[in-house]
Amino acid sequence: MPDTRYHWTLLFLAVAFTVAVGWIVVPPLVESDLGVVQAFRDAFANPYSSGFAVNTLFTFAVLCVWVTYEAQRRGVRRGWIAIVVCLVPGVAAGLATYLLIRHQKIGPQTWRRR
Repeated sequence: MPDTRYHWTLLFLAVAFTVAVGWIVVPPLVESDLGVVQAFRDAFANPYSSGFAVNTLFTFAVLCVWVTYEAQRRGVRRGWIAIVVCLVPGVAAGLATYLLIRHQKIGPQTWRRR
């Protein structure tokens, strides 16, 4: 995949995810008197939503560990921005953000057979 398509695809997915979260989550969040507390409770309302919520929380934790480790090891500056982005729209946007930041520093990787 060419670099330009890679960048635009990641950017599109991050923006689309952010819009979807805004469309699905923000209206009930605004209507709720308890706001974020009620949203967190609702995420664990049944076994299915609890599974998705736990998956998201653990994915966020893994992403934080990876971003912290790799940004330091490879010298990727501003990797912390991806962790902040995870807190507002979500992990998908944070991952896309880190991949874009990382690509600017590291560049395209070439894989060779050994």
